[in-house]
Amino acid sequence: MPAKPTSADLREAALPPRIVEMFGLPGDICANPACRRKGRCLGRSPHGPACLDRLAPGDLKFYRRLLATCLWADRGELHFLRHYMRATDDPYLWLVGEIVRRVQPRDHWMHRSLPYWYRYATGKRGRPLISLRAAANVPVRYYC
Repeated sequence: MPAKPTSADLREAALPPRIVEMFGLPGDICANPACRRKGRCLGRSPHGPACLDRLAPGDLKFYRRLLATCLWADRGELHFLRHYMRATDDPYLWLVGEIVRRVQPRDHWMHRSLPYWYRYATGKRGRPLISLRAAANVPVRYYC
């Protein structure tokens, strides 16, 4: 009898589809009609969603980098929050924060704390504007 997956396993499995949604794939070019219709990635393959095959090589490399950073942020939430508070000039880390926040349950502390720390660090209300192109053009930083 297989072991019941933990909540961390479920969040880790939900990260690739949420990242694919940031690329805008389900609504545009996904081969799965259910994904296109709902506008959400419904792929649950262990190798990642099937629409990754349609990404350009540069975008696929960025996807893998983004997935690795999101997994790191999901595993060490407090360590990630320390970097997020200092990242007023890092749209890549804002994108990671938004993706990781979306896979957490609704009552998770990240839903309230990330907008609070963004407002504290920048003086602006709400959440940061997320730009995939701006995040992709940020030089690679190592947060660990």
